Amino acid sequence: MPSLLRKLEDLLNPYKGFFIKYNDILDATNHFHTTNIIQQVEKYNHVYRGKLIRFGTRINVIVEKRLNMTAEELLKLVSMISRFKHKNIATFVGFSYSLDLVYDAIADNCIAYIVSDGEVKESLSQSQNIVHVFSSSYNNFDYVYYKLTCSQRIQICMDAARALSYIHDCDAIHGDFRSTSVLLTEDLEVKVVCLVIIPENSTFSHYTDLDFSVTQKSDVYSFGVVLKDLFCQQYLNPSRSGNTANFRFYFDDDIREQLHSQAFLILSETIDRCLNAQHQRRPNMDETVKLLDKALFLQRRHENPVRQSF
Repeated sequence: MPSLLRKLEDLLNPYKGFFIKYNDILDATNHFHTTNIIQQVEKYNHVYRGKLIRFGTRINVIVEKRLNMTAEELLKLVSMISRFKHKNIATFVGFSYSLDLVYDAIADNCIAYIVSDGEVKESLSQSQNIVHVFSSSYNNFDYVYYKLTCSQRIQICMDAARALSYIHDCDAIHGDFRSTSVLLTEDLEVKVVCLVIIPENSTFSHYTDLDFSVTQKSDVYSFGVVLKDLFCQQYLNPSRSGNTANFRFYFDDDIREQLHSQAFLILSETIDRCLNAQHQRRPNMDETVKLLDKALFLQRRHENPVRQSF
């Protein structure tokens, strides 16, 4: 038995309840067939969809094959994500000793990324109020577009913020939060995953903190970029020189027209604060949830005014 496999078995023995046989993963992904590929990033990871038989039940899964991960890194990741229990965090199903991580894909037709680098943000900038959704009910994950109200956008962001807040309350760090970390069910319920799908042909992500640190406050920064992606114009990126913009001037025009005035101010201020170059001036995720909750209340009342009878 190779020494690495023996080391993996020893380190991961406390998590043997999450162990999945490699042959079962092969069956789930049809031997990692190309038609099941979500994305492949050279030297980092390959991500596949699949149908796994687990305890006698066939479930839809996402399988991430990590490349060049050490035994210690796999142990750290499994020990973290296996203890997360939150309605807005995708359930961790298990792992194999071949560095495969498996997540519950929720349902047959709801593997979704709210915004992905490039095409989706381009669509958002075309004033169509749409979000890009992968649907596993279509072959090869064809693209489906759903129109979103502003209140739905805020709700998505608030649910993602709740997931990050929970992770931070567990004394953990997501470490690479981005729009592709957020899955949506067909009912637009948020499921945050800890796998990372990296845009190809990029040496770093614009979701990365300005100082390239990995802390809870860098998670806040990354969350601010996701907020920006959903509400601001496509071309706008946070300055990597440390000077943050006033984002109220860069909101998508159609979105701005539909937002309640106070909700707009709360959102623009929240983006500004999350993307502040100084960590201590950023809100924590619990405060961010409260700000978005207030914005959501105002926006829902704005979209559905209560008619008074006399």
